[in-house]
Amino acid sequence: MKLSIIIPSFNEAATLAQAIKRVKQVKLSNIIKEIIVVDDGSTDGTRKNLTKITGITKIILPKNQGKGAAIRHGLTKAAGDYVLIQDADLEYDPEDIPALLEPILTGKARVVYGGADFDRQSQGGLRFPLYWSSQKHALLAHGG
Repeated sequence: MKLSIIIPSFNEAATLAQAIKRVKQVKLSNIIKEIIVVDDGSTDGTRKNLTKITGITKIILPKNQGKGAAIRHGLTKAAGDYVLIQDADLEYDPEDIPALLEPILTGKARVVYGGADFDRQSQGGLRFPLYWSSQKHALLAHGG
């Protein structure tokens, strides 16, 4: 299985490199990770920092078009069986990715959605407890 991880980024010079490093470090058995970073017209040095990072696909947008547009651009390059969105500001911990994939890998769901308004304590420590099992491929939303 291949997992495409799209990281939309706008003016995230302070956190982007760390976010990519942490996503790369996540251990996923029998899953190939493809990391796609979309710089959405950053003006704070994010682009310069991005040029130093290897082992990822980079999409550079000339001007800010918004997070949705950045994700759509990332989807054009995604070759995975599944797609996950990871925010560049590390609001969500990449270490949660295996738990997010669990409903997919165990056949409980084909789609997993999440959001920022879920209470970590009441949902077993996860911010993304909802899943839906009627789709062919999944969009795993790891971020709000």
